[in-house]
Amino acid sequence: MGTQLILDFGREAVVTKHALKSGDVYELDGVRYVYNQSFAAPEGTAPEDWAELNEYLFLRERDGVRLQLTERRLDELIYDRLFKPAKEGKSLPRPLPPDGPKDPKARMRQFWCERYDEIQPMKSDASLKAFVEDVIAKYKNDAEFQGFPGYPEKIPHYWSICDWVEKRGYPGCRPLYLMCSKRSGRNHFPRVVEDLINEAIVWYWSGTTRDRVSAHIQIKEAIRQLNKKAEQDGGKPLPVLAYSTFCRRVFESENRATWGAKYGEKAAIARFDGTNPLPEAKRILHVVLIDSTTVDTHLVLGDDLLPLGRPTVNFAVDLYSRALLAIFLTFEQPNLHMAMATLKRVLLPKLDLMNAFPEMRVTLEPYGTPSIVVVDNAWAQAGHSYRDACADMGIDLRFAPIHTPQAKPYVERIVDTFHRLVFHKAPGGIPYDTKVLRKLGFDPQKTQVLDINELWERVIEAMNVYHLKEHDGIGVAPIIAWRASALVHGIDVCPNPDHLEAAAGEVLEASLTRQGIKLEGVVYHDQRTVTHLMDRLAPIDSLKSKRRTSQRARVKIKRNPADLTVIHVWNRRDEEYVPLPADNANFLMGLTKTQAKTIKIMAEQAGLPFDTDVECCKARVQLIQRLEDAKPQWLKDEEKKRQRILLADRPGLISGSILRVAAAPARHDGMAPIIDESGVHVPIDHGRRAGGGEAVKGSRRGGKAATRKATATRRNSKALSDALNAQAAAERESPSVKTVHPAKVEFSVPPRSPPSEGKLSMREQILASLAASEGWGPGSQPSKKE
Repeated sequence: MGTQLILDFGREAVVTKHALKSGDVYELDGVRYVYNQSFAAPEGTAPEDWAELNEYLFLRERDGVRLQLTERRLDELIYDRLFKPAKEGKSLPRPLPPDGPKDPKARMRQFWCERYDEIQPMKSDASLKAFVEDVIAKYKNDAEFQGFPGYPEKIPHYWSICDWVEKRGYPGCRPLYLMCSKRSGRNHFPRVVEDLINEAIVWYWSGTTRDRVSAHIQIKEAIRQLNKKAEQDGGKPLPVLAYSTFCRRVFESENRATWGAKYGEKAAIARFDGTNPLPEAKRILHVVLIDSTTVDTHLVLGDDLLPLGRPTVNFAVDLYSRALLAIFLTFEQPNLHMAMATLKRVLLPKLDLMNAFPEMRVTLEPYGTPSIVVVDNAWAQAGHSYRDACADMGIDLRFAPIHTPQAKPYVERIVDTFHRLVFHKAPGGIPYDTKVLRKLGFDPQKTQVLDINELWERVIEAMNVYHLKEHDGIGVAPIIAWRASALVHGIDVCPNPDHLEAAAGEVLEASLTRQGIKLEGVVYHDQRTVTHLMDRLAPIDSLKSKRRTSQRARVKIKRNPADLTVIHVWNRRDEEYVPLPADNANFLMGLTKTQAKTIKIMAEQAGLPFDTDVECCKARVQLIQRLEDAKPQWLKDEEKKRQRILLADRPGLISGSILRVAAAPARHDGMAPIIDESGVHVPIDHGRRAGGGEAVKGSRRGGKAATRKATATRRNSKALSDALNAQAAAERESPSVKTVHPAKVEFSVPPRSPPSEGKLSMREQILASLAASEGWGPGSQPSKKE
């Protein structure tokens, strides 16, 4: 922007709008004009009429023809870029368009600059901050101030105001055109370049793998070819498009249609469509959100070596406090059992987890009966069984819109948090070779293994961190928000846990006869239970055709997919669920529905009989043995080593007082014969050590008095110890020879050491020192210990 020029034509000085210097050359429609002088409006003219009366005189360069323009006409020519300096690199300040400023923030900048000129605060953080607060307090009720862009959320920073004051005019002269944004508008390229840009933008939005760098390279290459041809023809070269300019044009073209064409309709919905508002949560347990995620990078094998699949985790979140009510981890695909187990985790206290992780009892505290549960439209939740279970528990079940994860943003964010904290950081390794894994249906290059206990511990630790950390959405830790609301509104608990266990199951229909209920090859029968149900339900059964020899009733049953050994029959007359156990079904113990089905398929593929309960159990054992045999050798060796440690007998204390250490050659089983029969005799003291096993004391403190006291204590202790040792030596008897063959360690009576002349051997020196320490002498024998 240029500076202001003050002209004096013998009358009162008038501040002109444009900074024009006499002698400057400008172009208008390709004709060069030289600026001569300006004529101000007559004295006494109103300021609003200056634009029509102020005139600027230009002389045509080649012949001196006069060109006289009013200030308004000059503004229009400059704004349309028809009047510009002849010299390159010099530009006139662009005035406001005839209908006012295009920048909506121009009036706001002018307002703050004028207030700054009035007050003139010191340029310190404290003074400038106080200046902004004073202006806001003074003009907060002003209509123009309230209409500024971003008010009241976005107030200009005081350093931004200082920058405007320095660069946009000076005190007493703050014209509005200087307050407009100095950023230039869109670059104006020739039509051929604009066509290339549009084609590149369409190419970029037409494929997922196409990026902006490749699109920009295509434009540069096309412009290079055109410029090469223009150079040969003597034409004007085309301007080169900058990468930042192309990126800006791409961002401007982004909308729902372009985003959907590139990334798909689902991504466009998630980015542009509005969210479905959730019910407003006024207290804890008012609204609970449930969602699941499948971990793609881990394969977990159970203790019985049956393939469990990729782990899937279900999360239940309280909308009011953001507390996690339940985390359920399974190794099957999302199914009804997972949905029901998560619901039971929400309703019942987590006593098992509290006992396993006592240091996290506080974070495992949230539970209760929710009023509203919001789930997605997966078949496990949308099916009849889940709806019936929620109806039995008095829960209002609601479904989020299809393919709209933004409808449950809070639980989706928790899923993302646990992916970052746990699942993306967990290591793994697969203990089977490639052939076995492929037979089981797993790709060893794409799947990893993590121990089930380790994964569960990591999930609980991440839950503890999440509950104790301040939540950005509510401003406090979730466990604090939970407890605060619980003190005011209390916690709704399940009145009948037994009814809950029966209600949370898969809903089926079956025929009840005197022989019980037969379901998928399993007979559920108990004489007393069947007699009671037949007595209550058969008379009111609505079946039209009945057998003449026996009664039959059509009943509703519920079965837990994780426990196939029992079903619950709904007694509609007494309005209660009655448990009915499986008859002679040992094979189903400890198996889920999916695992039982997997074993059956593998048994059929292996050609094993699978009809009676005994044959099913035998097939299960044989399949486990086959998986054991398929283990790599290094894993078998490790397991055998652990078995030897667990099954080995603990060595007892060996009687005797002398240890004879003998040498033997190395052998794989450690049973080589002894070479040196004499050995080296070392006295032992069974299980005792110096100081009676007490902890080693640190340095003494207390000065000279403590030193004298310690010296006297040592003297007394030594005298007592010598007396006890003398008494023990007198009572000691000579030890008998006792050999422990596996370790090649023997106890024997040491031979008497006769005096030898000259230098003693190393063995003789050791025996002599032992004889002196034990009180042996000529004609004496070590006492024999009982």
